[in-house]
Amino acid sequence: MEIDLSRSELTVYRNGPLRLSKARGRVIRCVEGRVWITQAGQWEDVFLGPGETLCVASDGLLLIEGAHEGKVRVLPPECRGLGSRSPGSAFQRWLVSARTATQTPSRTCSR
Repeated sequence: MEIDLSRSELTVYRNGPLRLSKARGRVIRCVEGRVWITQAGQWEDVFLGPGETLCVASDGLLLIEGAHEGKVRVLPPECRGLGSRSPGSAFQRWLVSARTATQTPSRTCSR
């Protein structure tokens, strides 16, 4: 069975994580609320707000949970780079670039 999630919004709740695996390259887009994402093998968790995206870095376990309640879309792989997010505001972009200045180069998501 195959399920096309790209046209669906999934509601995620606090303490009720959505579990994904084998999702490398897929784009997670926050549609509503605030979501908390944990990826196996990544040092930091990611929080996304409406309009923000994350390109999944690996095929390991990925947990998506609402900070309270949130909605996400899981889009097909279309990342130029993997494991990065596309923040919505100039301040967030600056903050991400400041954090990654001492780490590996930032990669962007095409969505």
